[in-house]
Amino acid sequence: MAKLHIDDEMVEATATKLDNAVHHTLVPQLQSLQNEVVTLLDSGLVLPASRQALEDSYTAFNKSVTEAVTNITQFAQQYRQVKDNFLKTDEQIRNSMPPSR
Repeated sequence: MAKLHIDDEMVEATATKLDNAVHHTLVPQLQSLQNEVVTLLDSGLVLPASRQALEDSYTAFNKSVTEAVTNITQFAQQYRQVKDNFLKTDEQIRNSMPPSR
């Protein structure tokens, strides 16, 4: 049988890194890229007939990627819940034991 070990500080550190990557790096970068595409289509790749289709296509792609990236936070939440559940169970076991004399 496998041995269990919970390093709550490591779990929290990793979960925090995942959350921070989403909120402070990945999603802002995707938003910035969306703005770059709009700027490009407004001034650097001016194609009046297809401009809106090009923007709509990239916007849909960007939305899809952003939603996928945002789901990373669900992993962080899941890792925290696993840690919390195991620590809670450990505490419940301790509290269910008769006091030592």
